[in-house]
Amino acid sequence: KNGINEISDLRSQVPSLQITPHPNSGVTTRIFMRGVGNNDDQITQDPSVAVYVDGVYVARSQGMVTEVAELERIEVLRGPQGSLYGRNATGGAINFITRAPQLDELRIKQTVTVGNDNHFRTRTNINVPIGETLAVEAGYMYMQRDGFVKNRGTGVKRFGDQRREAWRGALLWKPSDSFNIRYSYDRSQLDDTPVFMASVPLYGSDPVPPNRGKVKRPTEGSEYVKDLKRNDSVSQGHNLTATWEVADALTLKSITGYRKLNSWTNQNYLAGVLGPFAVIESSNALKQKQFTQEFQAIGEIGDRFKYVLGLYYFDEKADGLEVSAQPARRQRSERTLHIENKAYAAYGQVTYTPPVLDDRLHLTGG
Repeated sequence: KNGINEISDLRSQVPSLQITPHPNSGVTTRIFMRGVGNNDDQITQDPSVAVYVDGVYVARSQGMVTEVAELERIEVLRGPQGSLYGRNATGGAINFITRAPQLDELRIKQTVTVGNDNHFRTRTNINVPIGETLAVEAGYMYMQRDGFVKNRGTGVKRFGDQRREAWRGALLWKPSDSFNIRYSYDRSQLDDTPVFMASVPLYGSDPVPPNRGKVKRPTEGSEYVKDLKRNDSVSQGHNLTATWEVADALTLKSITGYRKLNSWTNQNYLAGVLGPFAVIESSNALKQKQFTQEFQAIGEIGDRFKYVLGLYYFDEKADGLEVSAQPARRQRSERTLHIENKAYAAYGQVTYTPPVLDDRLHLTGG
């Protein structure tokens, strides 16, 4: 009902949460929670707000897995989440929980949206039960929208076009009431054009009411833009989760995730605004892959203690190439980047509910 289709739609629904596209890349998201975040989209910088999809940490924000999936709920956790979420959640964490395939329901859902600026969005989800213990789900989404700033130079016709596709498949095997295995695969293709970077004065150009403070929105770029290209970003990932309810008060869970990203983005800064040529032209190529493995024990001891214990492993490798040029000065520079991250963790958290205040007081330590 709230029209939440992607992570950026949360900014109008969640207090103290800011989500904006990065200036270097329209396919990269900047997330700030309570003022804590990261302006840098380089692979040498980790985000300060952690994003999880079905328990798997997503180290790089490109991709549309949350748009094509059928979401069960979204959790926004404000403030440091160190005990359960580790070093990359100093600002908070956002959890996307997708709906598991249903064993007892054949469901086909189709949504279509049309609008101005050649806007078109179609989303298809199909759930098929197979026997009594197996169910599969498939999803597809395509979205397009034209930008409103014309490119007078060479290359693509407009700044700010959106061309996006996403696929997802999921499988649930539940041989008994106490044990199930869930697998999902997603793939996203983003072919947006670069956003238009304009110079915006603080108070506008007209000091006389009623136009004071208003800035006229640009409708076209400079004729000196050369060979403007689309961005090209492909993100995909696997998730394998096994859950075993050993007893009423103990559940064991294994979460295995593998994701990879192949992205090329470019940006043309202020072409025709501060002179005939762009102030800076930049392009970034990135190849990244990550593997995560987590084991959890979730349980209760009597009526007063609830606990979570876990082991975690994270492995990430990435290579990048950044090219920056200043056409007016005829300067060009290149930088190659390589990262290797490994993280290990053992964690625990216990909540005790003392028999006072009608069980409304909870003490948690981690």
